[in-house]
Amino acid sequence: MLRLTHSYRVVADSSMDRLWRVETVAYWYQILDREARELLAYHWHLQTVGPAFPHLHISGRIGTLPVGRNVPPVALGEMHLPTSHVPFAAVARLLVTEFRIAPMRRDWQATLAAGEAAFARDQAPPD
Repeated sequence: MLRLTHSYRVVADSSMDRLWRVETVAYWYQILDREARELLAYHWHLQTVGPAFPHLHISGRIGTLPVGRNVPPVALGEMHLPTSHVPFAAVARLLVTEFRIAPMRRDWQATLAAGEAAFARDQAPPD
């Protein structure tokens, strides 16, 4: 299962090719098992509790893992693992390619590539 929350705002754009643009201000993409337990979650939220940087959560069901002698075990499920900004198209691609979820469109690869390209274009610094 997938739980998605995407917060955005529409802002004026002074460029010649458009008057408005949409800016993401937060996202929560959760990949859940069939009992609705979280497996992975990608978060970025500036105005809520927790880190303001984009990050990944891994299922707490993994438990603690040893990392070395004289070092306490770590709980990956409690960590905020840093990522770059994650476009929804990348999460959709992950579901199809790694979780083997059947795509609903024949042109899924081209559709996701276009979404990822638009995201990269919007993330690029202005000229």
